[in-house]
Amino acid sequence: MTSSKLVALALALATVACGGRSSQPTPAPKPCVGDCNHDGQVTVEELLIGAQIAQRSAPVILCPAADADGDGAVTVDEIITANRNAQTGCPQ
Repeated sequence: MTSSKLVALALALATVACGGRSSQPTPAPKPCVGDCNHDGQVTVEELLIGAQIAQRSAPVILCPAADADGDGAVTVDEIITANRNAQTGCPQ
């Protein structure tokens, strides 16, 4: 068997092994800023936790989702985004 036939056979077997699905990874769902418990919505309680983190009276570990850029702090723009998510729902 020639090398090009072996490559074609290997690709065909890989396709069958994957159930015909693409080997491209499925993109992760977009995180919802302010959704501390990852239930798809931002509650008033979660907004308050975000505000406490912004004031440095609570640690970021209580709601990493409030820290959208992952810099270890919650800023005014992140609070605004969380508030928008509370009002209009989390992005899909």
